[in-house]
Amino acid sequence: MGPRANKNTSRARVTEKLRRQWNVREKLAVILYHEKGNSKNKTAIKFNIQTKQVRDWVNKKDQLLKAQPSLKRLNKGRLPKHPALEVALAEWVKERRNNQQAVSRQMIQVKAKTFAR
Repeated sequence: MGPRANKNTSRARVTEKLRRQWNVREKLAVILYHEKGNSKNKTAIKFNIQTKQVRDWVNKKDQLLKAQPSLKRLNKGRLPKHPALEVALAEWVKERRNNQQAVSRQMIQVKAKTFAR
């Protein structure tokens, strides 16, 4: 029997820490705890987050109060450059999928070029 390639079982496995996503309701609860007289460091330790997160959330409190409680991100990202093209492409993709036809990235790119003309 040959050597066992890279299967050294005596080593500990490295696990990556998963990033937690906080919704608006949870962020506001953290801010409320901080505003009850607790320091940012104490708040960060209690909720197992970085002090900078507490600082950022406190600075964005007005935006958080206006947002939906279940929202996880305030910034939705960059808006599409050609929204009409996006809508037409989305409809085309939905129509093809409803007809159980394949849709690939390349097909979408070709169709986008034909819609743009």
